[in-house]
Amino acid sequence: MSQTDQTIAISPSRVYVLEGQQIAHAVVDRGSFLVLHSPLAQKTLCVLIPVTANADNILKTLSHHPLFIDKGFHGNLILKCICDQSHLSSVEDWVAQLRLTEKKIVKKQIGDHETFFLNESNRLRIGANTNAPKGTEATAKTVSTSPTAASASNLQLIKSSGDAENKVVKVLIVDDSATIRDLLEKILCQDPMIKIVGKAARPSEVEGLIVSTKPDVITLDIHMPEMDGVTLLKKIQPLYHIPTVMVTSISLAESDQVFKALEIGAVDYIQKPSFAELKALAPVIIEKIKAAAVAKKSNRTSGAPAITKVSGSGHGLSNVLIAIGASTGGTEAIKHVLSTFPDQIPPVVITQHIPPVFSAAFANRLNDMFAFEVAEAKDNEPVKPNRVLIAPGGFQMRVIMANGELRLRIEDTPPVNRHKPSVDVLFNSVAEVVGKKSIGILLTGMGDDGARGLVEMKKKGSPTIAQNEQTCVVFGMPKAAIERGGAEHILPLDEVGAKIFSLLAKKAA
Repeated sequence: MSQTDQTIAISPSRVYVLEGQQIAHAVVDRGSFLVLHSPLAQKTLCVLIPVTANADNILKTLSHHPLFIDKGFHGNLILKCICDQSHLSSVEDWVAQLRLTEKKIVKKQIGDHETFFLNESNRLRIGANTNAPKGTEATAKTVSTSPTAASASNLQLIKSSGDAENKVVKVLIVDDSATIRDLLEKILCQDPMIKIVGKAARPSEVEGLIVSTKPDVITLDIHMPEMDGVTLLKKIQPLYHIPTVMVTSISLAESDQVFKALEIGAVDYIQKPSFAELKALAPVIIEKIKAAAVAKKSNRTSGAPAITKVSGSGHGLSNVLIAIGASTGGTEAIKHVLSTFPDQIPPVVITQHIPPVFSAAFANRLNDMFAFEVAEAKDNEPVKPNRVLIAPGGFQMRVIMANGELRLRIEDTPPVNRHKPSVDVLFNSVAEVVGKKSIGILLTGMGDDGARGLVEMKKKGSPTIAQNEQTCVVFGMPKAAIERGGAEHILPLDEVGAKIFSLLAKKAA
């Protein structure tokens, strides 16, 4: 490595992660923040927040950063957070939400500080820097000599961890309502990693804006002049393959259009915001937009993928329960898996992250497609063969045993993993009540809901399946289950149905 000093700018709106095997000498100036992570200390992450920085914005950005999604939320990361006393309350609240191996908050008067990683002792050192540059931007640089670093040859340049992880998500908003356009812009601009690059009031403006702004994500209203959002999506999706999130009032009247959009290739949908619901909806909308930005781009132009029906049936296996969980991309994934099932099936219970009203519409839509019954679950309903029961939106669903019969309990209890219904609630109950006489399947979705429950099912002897990365719209929930050791089989979506029935055949043998 060259002995020449190298310098890069550290932007206040970006997270910088170390690459290489050692952490270099770093200077952090006011208004910026720095995250340090090294392969030599894979379970240690250091976050430094200067006194003049906006701690809330920084912590919000960090929560969506891949390091925290991949490591911090999975409980295998040691976090060191160095902050000024004025930020302590915000940091403590944020750290409390993370399931980390170890937590340490260090209070310092942080203006300009320098950071060293001591590779021999595997320790990180933060110290005052009296020679820090007094510009508006901070710098991070390699140095040829340092009294605290091992040697210049062991230092690597601190730099962005990669465009895919750190790039700002460019969003094009398409809505005929100026109020909704402005509200969505207000919500999304709360996150420094999202930028609104265009707003269209009419469908005829959209293609020109796609070409000129090159958005990463499009938000698309359903009801507009000239043509509706689904028709517009049919037009632009085959040409540009841009992840699209539908904007809906979450009403029964719009449910059919939303599900059609998902069939065409929309990644997800969000509730049309209002001023009254701004605070509650903002985090959900931001999360869904950022998930859409990393979602698999759909190449569907029309119709559904080819379906291969599973041979045989689940007849005679009424004592085996199939439990399925999914989130983003799940409505289409669930439909695909059920499409491979034979006409006679064991009892099936499903939790899909879905709002009230839409769960009934989703169940009714599936019920029209198959020989077996698909319905929204009701409290105390028995679990029977040739029936698929879907958790109602806005409620938790779990399996219970009542008078020797398997039934469902539908409860208005708090969200779990921020979800209601939660996959973990269902899977944990299946593990406890049904044990090894079940099969657990975790499909596409962001976050980690269902991962712990799948682990519990596996512990009780249940075969478990996770959808593979290549076929997931968002590889979040299955990835979390795989990393926790909860997935016995990792399969592409097309193979999930066949595997379920091959496992059933083994249980019957």
